[in-house]
Amino acid sequence: MVTAEGIADELILRGTIAEEGRPLALSCAKQAMEWVVNYIHAPDVPEGLFYTCVELASSLLCGVQASSGAGSGVASISEGDTTISFRDASGGAALSAAAASHCAQLGRYRKGLFQ
Repeated sequence: MVTAEGIADELILRGTIAEEGRPLALSCAKQAMEWVVNYIHAPDVPEGLFYTCVELASSLLCGVQASSGAGSGVASISEGDTTISFRDASGGAALSAAAASHCAQLGRYRKGLFQ
């Protein structure tokens, strides 16, 4: 069974993040797992997609770490019709780019909605 803890362990083992960063690694792992189950229309992440989730979480982690530096955050806020602009949205962009590179792998597990 694929777990967020297992993904975080793999990220630490690979040196993507230090042990002190485990909470952030767990958060990215949970987001990657949620994205995968929503994409493939399944209740759980299949064992065969463990390393795909690791790669997605790693991409998210890199995006979050890059956007946490100087120059990131909210660029502007408007009140009328509520508009918020961000300086850097690399976390979501990183997930989209990583997911695109794993599309074939994810497609093998994707189920139709009307089966």
